[in-house]
Amino acid sequence: MDIKRLLLLFVSIVFMTQLPASANPRVFTFPYENLAQAKARYDQGDANTREIVAALLKEADKALEEPARSVMDKSDVSASGDKHDYYSVAPYWWPNPKTPDGLPYVNKDGVWNSKERAKTDADTFSHTCDNTQKLGLAYYFTGNEKYAAKAAELVRVWFLDKATKMNPNLSYGQAIKGVRPGTPAGGVLEGMGFTKVLDGIELISDSKAWSKEDAANLQNWFAQYNTWLHESEFGQAAAEPTNNIGTWYHVQAVYLYLYLGEKDKAKNLAKAGFDKLLDIQFSPDGSQPKEARRTKSFAYYNYNLSAWVHLAIVAKQADFDGWNYTTKKERSLRLGLAFMAPYADPAKPWIKQDIVKPHRQAPMSYMSLAAQFCDDPQIFIDALQYRDTATKPRWLLWSKIDY
Repeated sequence: MDIKRLLLLFVSIVFMTQLPASANPRVFTFPYENLAQAKARYDQGDANTREIVAALLKEADKALEEPARSVMDKSDVSASGDKHDYYSVAPYWWPNPKTPDGLPYVNKDGVWNSKERAKTDADTFSHTCDNTQKLGLAYYFTGNEKYAAKAAELVRVWFLDKATKMNPNLSYGQAIKGVRPGTPAGGVLEGMGFTKVLDGIELISDSKAWSKEDAANLQNWFAQYNTWLHESEFGQAAAEPTNNIGTWYHVQAVYLYLYLGEKDKAKNLAKAGFDKLLDIQFSPDGSQPKEARRTKSFAYYNYNLSAWVHLAIVAKQADFDGWNYTTKKERSLRLGLAFMAPYADPAKPWIKQDIVKPHRQAPMSYMSLAAQFCDDPQIFIDALQYRDTATKPRWLLWSKIDY
């Protein structure tokens, strides 16, 4: 290790030990210690970190110019007739060519119905969540209040302002026209954006733009949503899937327990999720038969592994080590990650012919975390040699890889 790297490591350690309480936000979907070390490198003028943050700030500056959006902006409305209810349509469902009115819609796996989705809350909500995280990170690294003020505005408009706020449920998420007004599994899946919102807003928690009253009101909104998630028939049904949707459900539910201060419930649910889903989803060699059946199998392998890595991160903050956990049937997250690692090499053929070309950079963000937290990490370190170093995605800021 050269002198510069030793100096940066020393600065990172000093920085983390001297952080005031207000500068240590409760973020759960990425390791905060990694982010704090990136902040220390940024403050010390490290060129690589500055380049990554510059790319982040470019995106955050675009977000500053965009209007705050809400559930009131959609052109289509759910079966409830209340615009305050979140509404989206299932993405792979299309008008029935065999009926005059196109009903009931029919499934085309892997073929995205963007036209129908654009009339709902789906795209607007996803964009709002992503922008909130970008703006929170931009404030965290620069301390510039303009980023915090915009993040606060986005959250108030979507969740808190009486005229525009979303009702705390996802009962009408991923509706299928002519079939059902909402799909429990898919509808709740879209709530994964909540984690970006909450991480983003926690990153501005020491800003003058976000008051204690704001924080209390937002927590109250999510407490109501959490009650709906666990007590409503729709929310309970969302916990049943055993494919990638089930994994993402556990990420969201464990995260919300942590956010609401219920750490024991978070730990218990995390362990239950690992015990239930690892055995069902993974074969002894680490492959994923459920996702292999999809028309975009490479994408769904990655989508599910990304969910597992998110779950391992939030579980760790609930004092459960999912990274190195093995079930009685000898299934583990590490096994699934190790199966995928060699396919980071563009020269290695994927297991089947998909309808789209595999995006070989997709595993890089979670391989970087596997290299940090999994036992025997060499296979993940080897996969990272194929990372496109010309790009500067923001996940590098909470990764420990040598960029």
